[in-house]
Amino acid sequence: MDEQKLKTIVGEKLNQGLKLNDIQKLLEDEYDERLTYLDLRMLAAEIDVDWTKQDPPPPEPGDEEGENDGEETGIVEPVSDVVVTVSKIARTDAAISGSYECPSGARGEWIVDHYGRPGLIPAEGSPKPTEEEMKKFQEALVRQLQSGGMGGM
Repeated sequence: MDEQKLKTIVGEKLNQGLKLNDIQKLLEDEYDERLTYLDLRMLAAEIDVDWTKQDPPPPEPGDEEGENDGEETGIVEPVSDVVVTVSKIARTDAAISGSYECPSGARGEWIVDHYGRPGLIPAEGSPKPTEEEMKKFQEALVRQLQSGGMGGM
């Protein structure tokens, strides 16, 4: 399938409110088109889309104020206390980014650049994550991205 047709389909589905992981499955099932999540995310970034359709619905009246299920902030349920968030604000040097915090005190930002290369940017004075924390970080990040928790994306 040519890129323009692919962009048209992806744009239509995003404007209907479908999440990227649902579109990825639809493309494979209905069009026999296989894209990695990151490739689909980068393609979606090039399309004029009404991203408000991707926002979670407002809380129902009567819901407890301040209650947060984690979806609005992009926080993954902690995997052994490693917390990963996906930023709603796009960085110019990254296709996707967010923050991380580990039990050892290691914290900072993570990015995946436009070439698909991952990277960590530790906060000033932050220790490096332990090897175990890095494994937990990767698991948490994969879970977040596969669940469509793009923080508004």
